[in-house]
Amino acid sequence: MQGEYCTCSIFQRPEEALKEFDGLVQRYPASPRAQYGKAQALDALSEKKQSNEFLERAIAEYQKVSVSQEWGWLINSSTKVIAGLEFTDCLLVNDQ
Repeated sequence: MQGEYCTCSIFQRPEEALKEFDGLVQRYPASPRAQYGKAQALDALSEKKQSNEFLERAIAEYQKVSVSQEWGWLINSSTKVIAGLEFTDCLLVNDQ
């Protein structure tokens, strides 16, 4: 995956970023960098659209990265999974 990256801003254009990272994940399925980028794009999209569906997809993608053997990716993705789960649990508690 060296030399390939998303050419758009994840947080300014998350839809475009998601398409680019989907392509990178297909080409490099074992790359934690590509998976983490896809998770970030889904996370940004969940905030933009205020969508729990995209948040759940982002959490699932972060979880894929968290099984990586690379410690930096493990820590970053695990932190995001915890934050996402806390957020969704908070929503479920507040909705009752």
